[in-house]
Amino acid sequence: MNTDEPINLAATRAAGLLAGTAATLVRTHDVLGTVTRLLIAATQATGASAGGLILRRLGQDHLELLAATSHRAEELELYQIQLEEGPCFEAVETGAAASATGIAVIEQRWPAVARHFSRAGFASAHATPLIWQGDTIGALNLFWADEEPDSSEVGKLIQGFTDMATLTIVHGSDVPIGAVLQRIRGALGERMIVEQAKGVLAHERNLGQAEAFSVLMDIAAAADEPLTLTASTIVERAATAQQ
Repeated sequence: MNTDEPINLAATRAAGLLAGTAATLVRTHDVLGTVTRLLIAATQATGASAGGLILRRLGQDHLELLAATSHRAEELELYQIQLEEGPCFEAVETGAAASATGIAVIEQRWPAVARHFSRAGFASAHATPLIWQGDTIGALNLFWADEEPDSSEVGKLIQGFTDMATLTIVHGSDVPIGAVLQRIRGALGERMIVEQAKGVLAHERNLGQAEAFSVLMDIAAAADEPLTLTASTIVERAATAQQ
């Protein structure tokens, strides 16, 4: 977050971003598209460079990436999952927020992933667990190119976006953990469709994966439809063209 921005203006702006995300929950929506928009809003509200969200397959130790705001963040999340180290992994394992400001601190706490942070251009991170009825189902992670803003208000903002992400996935007030498991499976299935659509757009338009994802988001926004619906249409069109 821009520390020079008046606190009342910053709070109003963040509240508007949260309200905009909440509004999508009462319309036809998909988990992946809504979570991605929520991540983008969280980075805007906190001044972060990028964000990502990982989910745990309940009953298993395996973590999977659901969404990220950039290709750099996506790769960094995948490295943390693969190496089982880093703020996002720690937040899921402990059920508590994990943060570090400065690459030296990252190197000290999570040496196996420090070089991946440097390569991605991130020097600070804050990971907050998604908790539903006592179970940790994932983590929302924000990354900064320099230092994370040192403010309790920023922590509250991140927690607000994290709680919204949890509700987006669960979408109910009294959902048993078994049903949450099914919704996590469905959300991860949505990601597979989006990845296929990114590949189609990258091939058709000679784009990189990051550019293809931006194009996909723009197409979905222009059509005012769920991200996975747009992705499915693109994949089906490509499959029909090959027949």
